[in-house]
Amino acid sequence: MKYSVFSNIILTFSIAVLISCAGANARESTAWTGIYSGTIPAADGQGINVKITLNPDHTYLLEYNHIDKEGVFSEEGNFYRFKTSNFIVLQDSKYPKFYKVREGYLLQLDMEGKIITGDMEELYILKKNKT
Repeated sequence: MKYSVFSNIILTFSIAVLISCAGANARESTAWTGIYSGTIPAADGQGINVKITLNPDHTYLLEYNHIDKEGVFSEEGNFYRFKTSNFIVLQDSKYPKFYKVREGYLLQLDMEGKIITGDMEELYILKKNKT
């Protein structure tokens, strides 16, 4: 009889932990998904409006619109997210594109995956759009 009661307590606790973990994983998986946008510097113009959509299935849509030029460049593909560092790399991009996921925004990194430091760092912030 004691074994049965103890087993039921362990089983109930285990189920509660699993449900809690599943809920945390669901919240975590949607915390970084969404649409991010901002204007980054351009070497040959006034700037580039950037919009990136990160989907829960690890696909993305990236759109660039040079402020002083006509047309929108877009690409889509898959990305990889390093869970431990909140680091994202666009795998199917023509050129390496790296981002650091922060609360409420993405920080675009340089072509080697390093944070752009100093006064320039804040120019590479893409804020998460509120829906």
